[in-house]
Amino acid sequence: MRLDKYLKVSRLIKRRTVANEACDNERVSVNGRVVRASYDVKVGDKITIRFGQKELTVEVLDVSMVLCPIQCCFVIVIPVSSLNSLIEVFSAVSPSSILPPGIS
Repeated sequence: MRLDKYLKVSRLIKRRTVANEACDNERVSVNGRVVRASYDVKVGDKITIRFGQKELTVEVLDVSMVLCPIQCCFVIVIPVSSLNSLIEVFSAVSPSSILPPGIS
């Protein structure tokens, strides 16, 4: 699948034309290399999008269009500093407080 289409259907960027412009302005790179909108996205690719001073990096887990293009899967690569704070938050929550009644 084309990179601009992947960015749109995975909802990383709202519109395909905006995704195309981001690629043209060298704001999108795959595996550390700036690529064009026509790049063919593959499983395992690491896509980095620069939004001003911030960067978003995702890893492609699956590219499938069986029923609907929105089924494209991706995972956000979380920096270690953010991961540590998430672990602290979730370790403070007891499993019984989030499960529905009757399920243990």
